[in-house]
Amino acid sequence: MITRAILASADLVMVSPKATPLENTEGPFDLVAMVPMQVVATELDHFALVKNVLIGGADLDVPTRESLQSVHGTTFFQTYGMTETASHIAVREISQPLYRTLGDVQIAMDDRDCLRCYGTVTGYKWLQTNDVISIATDGFVWKGRADWVINSGGVKIHPELIEEIIGRHFPECVCAITSVPDATLGQKVVLITTMPLLDHLKASNLLGRYEMPKREIIVEDFPRLENAKIDRLAITHLAAMY
Repeated sequence: MITRAILASADLVMVSPKATPLENTEGPFDLVAMVPMQVVATELDHFALVKNVLIGGADLDVPTRESLQSVHGTTFFQTYGMTETASHIAVREISQPLYRTLGDVQIAMDDRDCLRCYGTVTGYKWLQTNDVISIATDGFVWKGRADWVINSGGVKIHPELIEEIIGRHFPECVCAITSVPDATLGQKVVLITTMPLLDHLKASNLLGRYEMPKREIIVEDFPRLENAKIDRLAITHLAAMY
């Protein structure tokens, strides 16, 4: 943010790191950068001070995205980046699925449909990721991590996409999708959830035959990483225990 402010000849307002950085600030601000935890902790009316909010570090959940879209006069952007690029290489408005690349960034896919990127931020070398995408005319749509793709009956299933669908229709539920080995399918889909949900899913016809979880495990809370993302390795181990 310091570098951006210098390049843009902008006035930079410094605040101590905290969950609610807009508290006790006067504003207005053209741009504020936050992580999801700060966005969730901030009262919606505080965003009236800001024209644009840049959100990085992890994806927002569906209920949070929908609540932010009720804030008028403020545009919220989800960023895509990685440690190797030092900052984000693409952004999308939270109401849209399409990430638009920035600057001279070029993108391509490998044989797994995983993103490769190239440009100033990569030192003009192709940088390989494990993020499965589909490329559109003006950018790309992120589908999920190749590490967590489930192969059930020969069909590739992206847990993040199923979680997105469930979150959109059942916002009161926190859930995650994982898998366990299966003699017939190779892997079968398992739903980890904070409330009984599987019967509702079956009645809703929201998911396809192979996407539909074959079992649900109800938990009080989810194991998470330090950045608040769901610990997918931990929930995979959890599913294997049942």
